[in-house]
Amino acid sequence: MPTALSIAGSDPTAGAGILADLMVFRALGVHGLCVPAVLTAQNTREVRDIYPVYSECLRTQLECLLEDMTPDAVLDTCCGGVGH
Repeated sequence: MPTALSIAGSDPTAGAGILADLMVFRALGVHGLCVPAVLTAQNTREVRDIYPVYSECLRTQLECLLEDMTPDAVLDTCCGGVGH
């Protein structure tokens, strides 16, 4: 089964970000991997705050994941904020 890695925000409503990406990957028959780059405090009406993941944490997540798995594709929609 092909694999795809999503590096994106964590939207608790699953309307966007890594949760939405994982649902799309599954619908396409792709095993989804994810590394959250930002955490959001939001609901379906508003985004109250955005918390970037520290670069060291992001790097460690990626290194750990890539030691064990090699994604066939990478979707990066969120890197570049404060702390990255």
